[in-house]
This record gives sequence, C-alpha cells and structure tokens, in this order.
Amino acid sequence: MGRNFRMMEKSIRVIKGKVKKCVFDLITLMCAIQLISFRKRFIIFDTPSHENIGDQAILIAEIEYLKKISPEHKVITIPAECVERFLKTYSNLIKNEDIILIHGGGFLGSIWKDEMYAEVIQRYLSNMVVIFPQTIFYENTHYGNHRLKVEKDIFDKENLMLFVRDQRSQIFAEENLYQINPQNCVLIPDIVLSYHTEISNQSVENYMIACLRNDKEKVSTDNFYAKLEEVAKKECYKLELTDMCTDHSIRRKCEKYRIVECKLKQFAKAKFVVTDRLHCMVFCALVGTPCIAMDNSSKKVKGVYEKWLKDLDYIVFCENENDALSKAKEWTKTDSIKVTRYSPKDLENAFEPLAKVLKVSLMNR
Repeated sequence: MGRNFRMMEKSIRVIKGKVKKCVFDLITLMCAIQLISFRKRFIIFDTPSHENIGDQAILIAEIEYLKKISPEHKVITIPAECVERFLKTYSNLIKNEDIILIHGGGFLGSIWKDEMYAEVIQRYLSNMVVIFPQTIFYENTHYGNHRLKVEKDIFDKENLMLFVRDQRSQIFAEENLYQINPQNCVLIPDIVLSYHTEISNQSVENYMIACLRNDKEKVSTDNFYAKLEEVAKKECYKLELTDMCTDHSIRRKCEKYRIVECKLKQFAKAKFVVTDRLHCMVFCALVGTPCIAMDNSSKKVKGVYEKWLKDLDYIVFCENENDALSKAKEWTKTDSIKVTRYSPKDLENAFEPLAKVLKVSLMNR
C-alpha cells in the first residue's frame, strides 16, 4: 500500500512538471508572437509571476510609465521563468535597434538568486539595455563576494544604463560596478512612486495594520508583533496582520492590477500601518495612509525613505522596534494624524533621467 502511494505521488509530480513545462512553453511562444506582431515595442525581461505583490506593483508601474513615454509602443513582458526558453529559441526576434528593459526591484546582489538578467545583458551586447530602479546589496559571504566578482565583468558597458533607487546603492555601484562609465548609474525613485491611483485613505476608527516580513530579509524580532498586539489591546484598537505576498502565483496581467489595487484599498482603510516592507511603505504614501516604517536586511526601506519620502509628514521611519512601538502608542492616542498627500507629480522631475534615456533611444532607432 505504502509503495503504491509513493509511486502515485511520484507520477503526480511528473505530470505536474510536464504541465508546468507546457504552460511556460506556451507563454514563451506567445511572447514570440507578440514580437513578430508589433514592430514598435518595449521589451521587459525577467518579469515576476511569483506571489510578491510589491514586485507585481513594480511591473505595473513600469508598464504604465512606458505607456506614458510612448503610447504607440506595445509593452511585451517576458516572465522570469521563460527567459531561458526565450533566449534558446526566439532570441533572434529581437533586433539591434530594440531597447531591452530589465525588471526593477531588489535582485541585484546576493540575497535573491536571479542570474538570468546577466544572460540577457550578455546576449544583447549591441542593444541599449535599461535596468529599472534597483537596490544593490551584496552580503559579505563567499557567495556574495563571488557574485560581485562575476558581475563586475557584466556591468560598466557604454550601452547599459542601471537605475538605482537609493544613494547607498549608487555609491556602491560607482565604486564597484561602474568605474569606467559612472554616468551610466543614475539615482531615481522607486518606480512604484510614479504610479497614479484614485484610491485614498478612508480610515476606519481604531484600526491599524501590521505588514511584516517573514523571509530572509526580516530583521525584526519574533515577539515584535506580540508587543504591537499589547499596544492595540490597551487602546482598544483592532490590529490586523498582513503581508505583501499572496498564496499563489500571479501570471495574468489583469490579476496583477486587481491584486495591487486590493492591497492599496486594504491599506487605505487603516488609521495607520506598521511595516518593514518597502512597498507597503510606498503603498501607504500613494494612498495617504500614515505609516511607521522599519528597515529590512538590505537597508532598502531606509534608503528609499531618506531620499524620497522623508518630507511626507505621515510617513515615519524608526531605527528600532522600541521607537516603532513608541510611535504606535502615540498614534493610537492621536485623534487625527496630519497628512500632506503625496502625488506622483511631486517626483516627476526626479524620473526625468529615465524618461530622457528612453526617449533618446527611441529617436535613435
């Protein structure tokens, strides 16, 4: 009986693997068909299908930004799972005049293993390659040092533009990755800060949200949430625990938009939010919900806050958990938290270097 059950489990795994392969083959083929169908196109490689809502928001913001740059251009996305297949089978569909764009976020470094973007850069050496805003973080480990050594040979090319979203990443890139062409590493805001939403804060009285990491970037202690619960209970607040991840993959474009909008609406209902998630903080900025932010292991929360959000009176950064708890106690006792609402227009000029690179590249095609 046990042997038959194990054989059945193995058969199911094999079938699932074959189905998954067929799905990715089909998605890759659809990308190729779009490339054949549209002469005017933006091509974004390494886009997410995984559960992280922050990464999905980055992709949506990238698509919307490109539409503003050139509405007549089709935005074609090649998911991370399909990049290797695409390069093996359809890479010749991309011409030298095409602009290659690589999805932004926080994968440059050693925390998250994503090496396909390097394959893309090396495959299309004649193309203009633009990497959307990134945080760079290499751990001081054998693997981190190895990745840095490898990537020193990949970057610092004349036609490779790297956009970063915090000053620490810019300084690191100029010192380690762009010693020959430092002008090709440019500091601009996180791309989600260019996203416009009609959703705004409609807070429910005595309702707070904790949006906390539970992955390798987490630095908060395990009992931090319990301490927040004590604060909420003492002031008769409802406290909801949430995260920036779903429980399933997100592949369809319409679902990406829906899930991002749902998360924005969730944060818009809170009187305030406590988080160590970068894009939770950014979402709160977009909808006008007060937010107490703490850092993660790669320092990207603090980096984006200090450069782009510290002038917002309703976004507060705390260096440690005790400060965050003190601010939470203060806000539970406050009838109204002052909010000077953020608008994407506030940082429009800060995105100009990206707009300029894209427009010049289009003119030179």
